[in-house]
Amino acid sequence: AGNLSTAQDFYQTALQQGASQFQIRETIRDLTNLLQVFPENTAAQQIKATLRELRIKN
Repeated sequence: AGNLSTAQDFYQTALQQGASQFQIRETIRDLTNLLQVFPENTAAQQIKATLRELRIKN
């Protein structure tokens, strides 16, 4: 837990393999829920921001 680089690699791989907009939205929702419990989780904050940017671009 807390390994930002590994988490980012995981999400980047998923996106490169064609994650759908639905899957991205679901992941953003899951990260939002996580951040309600752990608001200082910087890895979750950064990944959520990245996914939101990707969702806007697509």
